[in-house]
Amino acid sequence: MSEEMKRLIAYVEDLYEDTNSCNMVKVQWFDKVDEVGVPLPMDFDDREIFFSLGRQDLNVECIDGLAAVLSVQHYEKFKGDTRYNLWQPYFCCRQIDNGDIKPFDVTQLQGYWSQEVLRTMFNATSSLKVRFKVPKSRPSSDGGLKRKCDAFNDDANPQKFIPSGASTSRFYGENIQQLCHGCHVEVLSQDSGIRGCWFRCLILKRHKDKIKVRYLELQDADETGNLEEWVMLTRVAKPDQLGVRFLGRPMVHPQRVEQSKASCFDVGAIVDAWWHGGWWEGIVLCQ
Repeated sequence: MSEEMKRLIAYVEDLYEDTNSCNMVKVQWFDKVDEVGVPLPMDFDDREIFFSLGRQDLNVECIDGLAAVLSVQHYEKFKGDTRYNLWQPYFCCRQIDNGDIKPFDVTQLQGYWSQEVLRTMFNATSSLKVRFKVPKSRPSSDGGLKRKCDAFNDDANPQKFIPSGASTSRFYGENIQQLCHGCHVEVLSQDSGIRGCWFRCLILKRHKDKIKVRYLELQDADETGNLEEWVMLTRVAKPDQLGVRFLGRPMVHPQRVEQSKASCFDVGAIVDAWWHGGWWEGIVLCQ
């Protein structure tokens, strides 16, 4: 989102923390038809964007959300089926190179095939799974049910709804001091682009109140291996906007691996939804 409240489209090449501890992204721009600055062919479309050579480093707070960018072939398939109207994708088949318009294969960009719109169009098994959180007013005392393995890898039951129901003392820090090398944990991200997502990690080292973790579903910027970083155990999460999450909850907690049967849930339930390799905090709005 630019200062003029105009949405700009970009491809994320890297994420990093600068010397001032600000979360930054390095992006390469797509140009819309009114941003190209060169004569366009007669066959251009309003939804077409052009890959450019322009790069820029931005604060992650500038990211307004995910954009879907398809090839021409996939865009035509998208338009031919009303089931996909949840998205409003762009398509790209050309790039701007030194003032010239040249062919470009957007499917070769890393991350292209992981876009949710493509997973849906090609009937990939749903990655959505939901677990219940314990509301502040009604903590569970029976231990509840725990989540199963990743629904994306379970062809027999592509979508499951699973309550978490863990006791509040266990879920919010009682076992933090016992965490050590080899333990599996979940780390809460509160960066702008992925705020409110718990990622699964393995502890590699511990030094006092710091742990070095390896993320199980996140790769590093070079995609040469899984992301590793140091995390403070004493750091607490910021309050959520609706005030339904526990205040003072730590940003690291033990990973719950117990299995159980799926369960129903009600509108208004406080849940975590498994999506794109992490548990996203949310509330059920409809069934």
